[in-house]
Amino acid sequence: MQDDDAPTPEEQAEAETLARALEGKAGAPADALGAAALLAHERRLAAFDGEAQARVERRIAAALPTRTPRRRRLVLWLAPAGALAAAGVAALFLVSGERLQAPSSGALVAELPAPDKALLEAQAQALTQASTAPLEGPMRSHRAAMLTAMRARVGGGR
Repeated sequence: MQDDDAPTPEEQAEAETLARALEGKAGAPADALGAAALLAHERRLAAFDGEAQARVERRIAAALPTRTPRRRRLVLWLAPAGALAAAGVAALFLVSGERLQAPSSGALVAELPAPDKALLEAQAQALTQASTAPLEGPMRSHRAAMLTAMRARVGGGR
């Protein structure tokens, strides 16, 4: 009966083949080369300390594209949209500004009558008496004169 700890001649031959493969000697079979590569990789991982791990992580982080924070992305999107809206409003005012201005020639402006002396005296009297009763007659005639002037300007009359 054989001792279980002692290698068999077949196991001894495989160990020698693996040792040749680890030393890089030619003539090693493919399975021995694969096993040798795994063992060498395991040795490199064992020697890989925390500082080396941190260096690798920093290099990977530097190589990855950075993400912009959500708020900054929103601002970057809204800024051109706001500028475009402001430009649109400015263009609207520039285009329609001519129609919004009063004509300089007075073509559309009606000449309104100035208040007469009776109306001004009635306004002064109403201030001193704190009553609007003296204003009723002169205001009525002044309103009628203004309405007549405006109707004449637009070409209509009732």
